[in-house]
Amino acid sequence: MPSLFTVLATACFFSTTPVVISDNGQELYESWTIPEGAALLGSGIPESQSYSNFLKWVRENVDPEQTALLTRQRKVYADAHFPEEVKKFDLILSHQAGNIHPTTCLEHLLFNEHLARQKSVAAQTEFGAFILLRGSELKIYFSSGFDVSPPSLAKFDERLTADIMTGWQLQALLHNHIFFFNNNPGDIAGTTIPSSPDVETFLDYARRFNLKEAWITNGLDSITMKAAEFERFRT
Repeated sequence: MPSLFTVLATACFFSTTPVVISDNGQELYESWTIPEGAALLGSGIPESQSYSNFLKWVRENVDPEQTALLTRQRKVYADAHFPEEVKKFDLILSHQAGNIHPTTCLEHLLFNEHLARQKSVAAQTEFGAFILLRGSELKIYFSSGFDVSPPSLAKFDERLTADIMTGWQLQALLHNHIFFFNNNPGDIAGTTIPSSPDVETFLDYARRFNLKEAWITNGLDSITMKAAEFERFRT
């Protein structure tokens, strides 16, 4: 079966408007259900001034090539004597687990949805999203806030249970990782490597909802990890 990422997105935009589940001014929860939405899993970059500003900010501070960023951060962890963390970097850099690729159309759209809510392209905040498939239909559950971690995804658990009962498959859990250009120790991050809490969340949703993949994006590049690989990233 070809990878989802071999599908080319003919146009990179949402064809439906989101349904707001809740919004308290800090934490936003919303969803999309898109007929033929699976095409968004391919390549494409939507037009966005906020994203153009983000890209300019990143490139003014670092060459964002992902392998170089991973190699740089690996050295930080090695120098700090965290061998278990270093092993995760080696899995990715040696192509033993995880697949690095340019950020997809859908990842861009959700990244931009989050970015548009922030006061600055330099905001150190994260979003989270579940991606579900049923044939060519696509469903998204999205959470966005103003903290370093995304709002809790547990709010979607009952909806996931109901969706799976009606034939939906939980294809992916997506979230973003951010850049820290003002970090005094020199770890600017921007890497797509999963943290230990990330991995535990992946394993939990794989166990309870048969999660197929985990995606992490920095807005330029992303990693796809298969469920069979989650345990390898556990420390």
